Amino acid sequence: MKKYYIALLAAILVLGGCQKKPTEPSASASEIATTSASDSTSIKESTTTQKETLAIAEPSDSITVPMGYLFTPEKDIELFMHKEAASVLNVLGEPLTYLEAPSCAFQGTDRIYGFGSYEITTYEKDGKEYIYDIYFLDDSVTTDEGIYIGCSKNDMEAAYGTEYQETSGSYIYTKDDMTLQFITEQDTIIAIRYNGAGQTETQ
Repeated sequence: MKKYYIALLAAILVLGGCQKKPTEPSASASEIATTSASDSTSIKESTTTQKETLAIAEPSDSITVPMGYLFTPEKDIELFMHKEAASVLNVLGEPLTYLEAPSCAFQGTDRIYGFGSYEITTYEKDGKEYIYDIYFLDDSVTTDEGIYIGCSKNDMEAAYGTEYQETSGSYIYTKDDMTLQFITEQDTIIAIRYNGAGQTETQ
């Protein structure tokens, strides 16, 4: 049941990305498991503030050298933002779920590939797909620094330090023009997201 609602939150993040988000949270994250889909949308809007504070900056070319925070879901499969997706998707094989949605960060269509415990979102440029978002769906996968859903805020700070942007329980680390976001409830991590849409503060 926990995995279902994390997957629901991930889908709402993508499909609702163009909507204007409120400046104050309208519900706590614990209500995801007990409220209606409309309440889940409010939780998403209040906790995922990244697109309000970050300016979208499409790269001029894909990145071939690993940069930013990396995610290695399996041996010899290294994921990072703006990496060409074809080679990764060929190795990972047929996704368990697949979804398309109009892109709010780039031109064209986002493609969301679900691999059980995480989702990879790609954008298209010049006929090729590139990775720009990775979202964890359960606690069976970890960041390369050893953090997973269910870890504490203290665990997060021990792995990544305290140089983050914090808003209503959302902690965002920035590195090499990408971000790593941890959403917490009562100092426990309930969501993890890598994003490469941009990192220049608009405030």
